[in-house]
Amino acid sequence: MYPRWPDLLLARMQKENITNIAVVNQAAGGNTVLTGGLGPPLLQRYKRDLLATAGVKYGLIFEGVNDIGGGSADSGTQGRITSSLESAFKTISTEAKAAGITMFGATITPFGGNGQAYSNPTRDAARQNVNKWILAGGDGSYAASIDFAKFIANPSTPANLAAQYDGGDHLHPNVAGYQAIADQFPLTIFT
Repeated sequence: MYPRWPDLLLARMQKENITNIAVVNQAAGGNTVLTGGLGPPLLQRYKRDLLATAGVKYGLIFEGVNDIGGGSADSGTQGRITSSLESAFKTISTEAKAAGITMFGATITPFGGNGQAYSNPTRDAARQNVNKWILAGGDGSYAASIDFAKFIANPSTPANLAAQYDGGDHLHPNVAGYQAIADQFPLTIFT
């Protein structure tokens, strides 16, 4: 197993003498926000994983690709998923802020490409709509938003990962992609 972006971000933070912040990764492979997926979706686990974890000062939501990709590609379904994701993110952030946690949002990364089951223009439009909402602050949900999608997207085809960051399935970044996220993560949000 190769390092994940939170591991690489922590290594960068330590190199830059940010040693008073730990990084806890509560990611779950194949996870969703709303329903289904592998294991409990985020809406069923955020209280345990975020709110009940002692000493948490910051939280970052980087989720949604499996909700969009696993939903039917028709515009009605994708519109409902978009609204539901935004509502879920707002609920989580509101409860976290009430618990004294500063919340950040990260955009959903690209998943287009030949052979990728999620690849579909309607699904990508949903991803872009959720990302616009995240980048606009999520209706006050986020103290800062980080554009992970921009960090690793193909500049000429933003629905796809850049070739040098594609782990091979057009969905998961490779180590270079995770390193790009860690390298471009704005550490100033912690000050």
